[in-house]
Amino acid sequence: MLDENRQPLQLCNVLALTADSALVTGGITDAKGAYSVSISDSTALVRFVYVGYQEQTLPVGQIPPEVVLLPADVEIGQASVQGTRPQLKMKGGLVELPVLGTSLTSRGSITDLLRQLPGFVGSGDDGVRMVNGGSFLIYLNGRKIRSFDEIRQLDPTTVKSLKLNTAPGAKYGSEVAAVIFIETKARLQGLSTYARARLQVNNRLSHSENIRLSYTPGKTSYYGELGYSDERTTEEKVFDMAFTQGAQAAAQATLHTVQAEYDRYAEPRAVLGIESQPSDRLGFGGRYSFSHEWSYGDSQEHHSAHRYGALADTVENSGSGHAREPRHQLTAYGRYRFTDNLEFTLDADFYLHTQNRTVSNQERSLLTGVQQTFTMQKATRHQLWQLTPVFEYSFGDLGTLELGGEVNQITGGGLQAENGVTTQDYANRERLVAGFASYSLRLGEWSAEIGARYEYAASDVINHLASSKTVHRHYSNPFANAKLSGTIGPTNHILSFTSYTRRPSLWLLNGADVRSSAYLRQESNPYLRPTLYYRASYNIVWSGFYLELKYTYGRGVISYTFRPNPDVPNGYIVGSDNFPSSHDFQVTASLNLPITAWYTLDLTGMFGYNLLDVRKYSGQMRHLPMLFAKVDNQFTLPYDFYLSVEGQYTSRRMVQIFAVSSGYEAAVYLSKWFMKRTLQLSLRANDIFASAGNTYLADLNGLRFGFSEWLYTRYLSFRVAWKFNRVKEYNGREAAEEAIGRM
Repeated sequence: MLDENRQPLQLCNVLALTADSALVTGGITDAKGAYSVSISDSTALVRFVYVGYQEQTLPVGQIPPEVVLLPADVEIGQASVQGTRPQLKMKGGLVELPVLGTSLTSRGSITDLLRQLPGFVGSGDDGVRMVNGGSFLIYLNGRKIRSFDEIRQLDPTTVKSLKLNTAPGAKYGSEVAAVIFIETKARLQGLSTYARARLQVNNRLSHSENIRLSYTPGKTSYYGELGYSDERTTEEKVFDMAFTQGAQAAAQATLHTVQAEYDRYAEPRAVLGIESQPSDRLGFGGRYSFSHEWSYGDSQEHHSAHRYGALADTVENSGSGHAREPRHQLTAYGRYRFTDNLEFTLDADFYLHTQNRTVSNQERSLLTGVQQTFTMQKATRHQLWQLTPVFEYSFGDLGTLELGGEVNQITGGGLQAENGVTTQDYANRERLVAGFASYSLRLGEWSAEIGARYEYAASDVINHLASSKTVHRHYSNPFANAKLSGTIGPTNHILSFTSYTRRPSLWLLNGADVRSSAYLRQESNPYLRPTLYYRASYNIVWSGFYLELKYTYGRGVISYTFRPNPDVPNGYIVGSDNFPSSHDFQVTASLNLPITAWYTLDLTGMFGYNLLDVRKYSGQMRHLPMLFAKVDNQFTLPYDFYLSVEGQYTSRRMVQIFAVSSGYEAAVYLSKWFMKRTLQLSLRANDIFASAGNTYLADLNGLRFGFSEWLYTRYLSFRVAWKFNRVKEYNGREAAEEAIGRM
C-alpha cells in the first residue's frame, strides 16, 4: 500500500468482502505497506481503507502489486477542508507534517503552514523564524530558495507535505540549524498567472507589488516575474557609555547619544527562467534574476559628553545618505538518472553584486560653535561563481550513498574616500574546495546516517594602500555528522551529532571601516578566523508533541566587540573578533492541540542558556537563561475564512556579549479566499501593543555599553493576491546561498 507520494501506508485496513459486500476477514498493513489476507473465494472483493484517503475496492483477481490511495475531500460548512487533523511523524530521520488530505489545506498562506512546524514561529510579513534564532534553509521541490518572496505565493492546497531536518548533514557546509523541505503537487499545463499587492501602514507607508507568469505547453515551462517594493522604516536609538578603566575612567567620562533614523528602500526586481524534463531520466533548467535597490536615509543625532562630572561638549549631527546596489544572478542545473539506482545532479551559480554609497554629515558643537562637514564615498564590486556536483547511488535495502563537492570563488574589491582622501583600497580573493560523502541505511523501524565533509579554503585580503596589512590565509578542516532515528512504540526519536563552520563575511573582514559620528567609529578585522562548531541534539515526537534538546560548543566564536578610542575623548570603537569559546544549551518544546474541527491551539516554549568566554577582554557575562513562550490560536472557519490570534513573551537573556531585555508581542491575522480560492484578501495587525524594542547591556574592555532601540513595528498590513492556474517553480537549487550570504 502506497500513498500519493509512493510512500508506504502503515496501519491501512485491508478488508476481504463477498460479492454482496459482506465482511469475510481482514488485516492491516505493516511499516512497509505490506499486508497478508487469506482469500479462497475468486469472486471476493478487497477494500482498502485509510483515514483521510479515498477508499478503493477491487476484485481479488485484479489487485495490482502496488495499490495507491489518493487523499479524500470532506466538507465543513462551506469551507473545503481536506482529510483529517495532521499528525507529526518521522521518516528517514526527518520530521514530517502531512498537508494534503488534512485540515492544514485550509490555512491562509504558506506562512501559516510553516508555523505548524515545531520550533518555528511567525515573523510578521517576513515569513517564519526559529524560536532559538538559528539559521535555516528552505527547499521547494528540491530547489533551495533565496528569499521568502519566492514561495509566498504558494497555495496551501497545492502542498503535499512539509519535512524538517533538525540535524543537517555533510551536504550543508554552513551554520545551518535546520532545513525545511516543501513538496507540492504537479503543476498544471497552459498559462499560469499570480499577482500580489501589499499595503502596510504605521507612521509611514510601505507597499510592494509582484506579478508572475508562466507557460507550460508540454514538458518545458517558461516563466517570468516582475516586482517592485518600497519599504520605509523609522528607528529610534539611545546609547549610554561609561568608561570603567584607564584614563577615560579617571576622567569619569560618559557619553549619552540619542539617534533617530528614517530610511527608505526601493527595489525593482525581474526574473526569467526555463524548465524542461524531456524524459524521466533527464531534467534541466536555468534562471536569471535581477534587482536594483535604491536606499535613502536621513538621521538626527544628539551627543552629550561628560568629564569629571561636568558637561564637556554637546554635538548635534544631521546626516543623509543614499546607495545603489544592483544584483545579477544566473543559476542553472541539470539532473540525469543513468540507471534506476544512479543519479547525477549539477548546480551552477554566478552572482554579481555592486554597491555605490555616499554619506554626508553636518556636525556642530553647541558649546564651542565649531561646525564641520564629513563626507564618505564607498564603491564595491564582487562576483561569485560556484559549481556543486552530486552523485547519488541507491543500494536498495542496503542504503543510499551520496558523493559530492563544492567549488567556488569570490573576487572583487572596494574603494573608500573620506572628505576626498582615499582611506581604503582593497581587493578580496576567496576560494573554497569541498568534498563530502554521506551514507544512509534503514534498520527496520530505524534509520542511520553518517557523513563526512572536507573543506580547503583560502582567504586573501589585499591592501593596496598598506602592503604590510595584506593578509593571506588558508584553512583545511574535516567535518563529520551522524544521525540515528527510529520508532519506540508511539514515539519517534532522532539522535544526532554534527560539526560545521561559520566564515566571516567580507563586510567584517574589510568593509566595515566607517566613521559613524564624532565619537563612534566602526572597524573591520582582516584577521578574523572561521568559527568551528560542534553540535549534539536529541528530538522526540509523540503525536502533536515535539521536544528538542540541543547543545552547541563553539571555538573561535565571531562576535562584536567595543573598546575606548584612545584618540578621541569620550569616543569608542566597535569592531569584531574571535572569542575563545562558547557554550549554548537549548530545550525547545511545542504542542499542537486540535480542540475542535475548526480551532487549534498551538503552544511553543523554549529554555536557553548561552555562555561566551569574554575573559581576555576583561568582560563580564551575566548568567541569564532565556525563557520563551508563544500561544497561537488558529481558527479555520466556514466560507474560507482563516483567523490567527497570537501572543509571545521572551525573558531577559544573553545574546553573545549582550544582556537583552524582556519583551512581548501580540498580533492578529485574518484571511479570506474568494472565487474558488483564486482571490485572497488578508489583513494583519502586528505588534498591537507597540511593545517591540530591546535594551542591550554589556561590559567589555573597560567600557560599559548600553543600547536601547525602538522599532515602529506596530502596523496594519493589507494584501490582495490573485492567481490563475498554477505557477511553475524552478526545480534546481541556488547552491551558492552560503557564499552569496558572505558577500
